[in-house]
Amino acid sequence: MVGDWRNGSYAEYARWPLENVHVLDEEKLVMKLGYSVHDLAYLQRLLVPGGGLMELDVQTGDRVVIAPATGQFGGAAVEVALALGADVVICARKQDVLERMRTSLAPIYPQARIDTVALSGTVETDVGALQALGPLDKFIDFSPAAAAGSTHITNVLMSLRHGGRACLMGGITGTISIPYPVVVFNDLTICGKFMYDREVVRRVISLVESGRLKFEVPEIEVYGLEEWEDGFKSAEENAGWREMAVLRPGKK
Repeated sequence: MVGDWRNGSYAEYARWPLENVHVLDEEKLVMKLGYSVHDLAYLQRLLVPGGGLMELDVQTGDRVVIAPATGQFGGAAVEVALALGADVVICARKQDVLERMRTSLAPIYPQARIDTVALSGTVETDVGALQALGPLDKFIDFSPAAAAGSTHITNVLMSLRHGGRACLMGGITGTISIPYPVVVFNDLTICGKFMYDREVVRRVISLVESGRLKFEVPEIEVYGLEEWEDGFKSAEENAGWREMAVLRPGKK
């Protein structure tokens, strides 16, 4: 990276490893679907949960639990799961934020079932709320580092159906508690996934170009390269669902 690729997209003529280059159909994405170049930066946000959801082999009709669902990657996971044809259960602590997500996404994916669960932190309450929704097939986790002591991973695992699957993609750096007997007797599969591979990129781009995966980025902020400090500060302070800061060299 320090040698051949050190300037990245800031070079006048960018050099990239060929396996990391993907073609975007400008006519479909910009002319037909109306995305701006800045909007398309959101593709990178969608790719990360795309890696986990495709590792779980999410299929049409699957019921997928996303927790926490209101952060930048958890929220993007909800969008990708819906585009793959799944029904979703979105979990977080704030019910008003969950309802805002559901209100935004329901008209875009009218065929999907979107349930919300406001996490209380109490095992009995949260497991009861999840199990009341019926069989749950899969779970993708995007816990931040601060959630190491949270009970939500245990609660969701205890709510999955027999043969259910879970994928851990969060930023927890410590040790978490797993309900060992539940995993054994319910034949659960737990995997970890870091980022995504080339095939995931191809599939996510295809979902967006076909119009199956629709997104808006109303909170996007664009900064010139000389404004990088403001851009970094904005990215730090606005790290929720559909919030982005983009650096654009040459911005006037």
